[in-house]
Amino acid sequence: MPAIDLRIADDQVTNLGIFTEPGQSSKVTWIKLIPSNLDLSSCSLTDEVTLDDAQFTRRTDHLSAKAYQEVALIDGLHQMTASCRDGSVVSPMRAVRIMDRQPKACKGFAFEDSAATASSLDELKSGVVGTWKGCVTTPWVPPYYVTMTFNADGTYGATTNEIIDGQAMIAMYYGTDNASNEKKYSLDTFDNSLGAGSLDIFFWPGNTNHDPLSNVKLMGNKLSFEFMHRSKYGPLKFELVRQ
Repeated sequence: MPAIDLRIADDQVTNLGIFTEPGQSSKVTWIKLIPSNLDLSSCSLTDEVTLDDAQFTRRTDHLSAKAYQEVALIDGLHQMTASCRDGSVVSPMRAVRIMDRQPKACKGFAFEDSAATASSLDELKSGVVGTWKGCVTTPWVPPYYVTMTFNADGTYGATTNEIIDGQAMIAMYYGTDNASNEKKYSLDTFDNSLGAGSLDIFFWPGNTNHDPLSNVKLMGNKLSFEFMHRSKYGPLKFELVRQ
């Protein structure tokens, strides 16, 4: 029976992930077509690409049907299929995700540290209340964009819509973006213009982690703070602008 096998980067595993070189948006990788009882000249190779940008733009690239070739694949999800003899022979679809580890919505985000505008704990407590938007920096993933609301009753909300390198971000990195009254924060001390307290990371009803909140700094319409998950994972740094 005529057949064709499609291989990408020496691996046939669907959703294989390949990192680009630092600072690059594409990766040169190889593609093999292994025919059985057919001539590759009658075949075509199609790459359905979902680009990893804010709009998740989709496009179709038509590649040469060669036994071996090296191709620069752009950051995003590539789903490849070879078809031959007027579509009578179709290879299994192979997928590979190219990951550039670069920020998307936070690319070019500018946040400059400036003088603190809260001079007491009470001023800091009242000053953080409201809705803020900005970027989160962690040790593990590219910076991503979040919306946070601190309520006067000591609860907060945090959400993000970012998907980077195929990974859906979570606003606080840990827990869930789902709304809950168990999402609580407190500001307990104030020293040298910086506040400290705690932040509860919500996973599901009845399951939260009580994490230390530090370096809370109010700068007019800007707010920055850090927290360490379970006092050892992080720091996660938030740089936000009032809405």
